[in-house]
Amino acid sequence: MQAVKSYHKHHNLIRSSAAAGRAGVAEKRISPLHRTFLLRTIVMIAILLIVMIGFMAYSVQIRYNINETNNQIAQLQSRIDELNLQINEVATPAMIESRAKELGMVYPSMDQRRYLNTGNEGVAYAEASPQEE
Repeated sequence: MQAVKSYHKHHNLIRSSAAAGRAGVAEKRISPLHRTFLLRTIVMIAILLIVMIGFMAYSVQIRYNINETNNQIAQLQSRIDELNLQINEVATPAMIESRAKELGMVYPSMDQRRYLNTGNEGVAYAEASPQEE
């Protein structure tokens, strides 16, 4: 019996100290000034996070545009290389000569040839070939 009384006494003591602790928590309310400060802080953090997410999305879009532009540059560079190769194939002296003959062009005869000489002042002038004199 003594043990039961001791148990109830101890149990009531624990219950009363817990109630006192809850009452102490209830007394520690946040003041309106601190509540306003916390609310403003939370709003500012939320705004900063939204702005940061916006900047990250914008940077992803810019990187995508840069990659697309680099791909276009690579395609255009390969096209330039192909065209330069075609120019080099067509611009050989043998190809030019054969195309000129197809168009009816012939080498000039000896009486059609003129030679350019530069004088003392660096001016070029035409001179008849030695056979025409």
